[in-house]
Amino acid sequence: METYPPPAPFTDIRRLYYEPETDTLFLAGWTPEHPYDGHWKEAGKVVARYDRWSTPERSLRWTILSPWDAEADPAVVIQSVCVAGDFVFLGETFRGGFLHVYDRETGEHLLDMHPPETIGRIGWVDIPYGYRAVRRSNGEYVIFVEDDWKAKILVYRWKP
Repeated sequence: METYPPPAPFTDIRRLYYEPETDTLFLAGWTPEHPYDGHWKEAGKVVARYDRWSTPERSLRWTILSPWDAEADPAVVIQSVCVAGDFVFLGETFRGGFLHVYDRETGEHLLDMHPPETIGRIGWVDIPYGYRAVRRSNGEYVIFVEDDWKAKILVYRWKP
């Protein structure tokens, strides 16, 4: 086993996604400027992309601040980070099914998704990787959202 200290700017890492094909690492967590604020199980306020992770030439490509408003009702905090194809998806905890989409190359925020009111209430997404995304061969993205409160899985189908 090999261990690494948290790379700058992180002091606490809560989520990671590694792509061995591109040697790219995505991390989410807390930094000195955005410290842990006591919300249980959340991914953290900061998300970053590192290129050439396994080499001495490792480099930080971008960092973003995730949507975060712990004072809102319900609170806006990020629970899950997943990467698929050209995008990074950040899923919320207390507003189950609320999803924020970013460009994986630049970190630019592109759009937000939320469930239609017609499907009823979505419960909290309270597992670390409760959002999962895949890119299909036809370019469509399918994003799954865990909802154990009402025993269902919310599925987004999106073709950018």
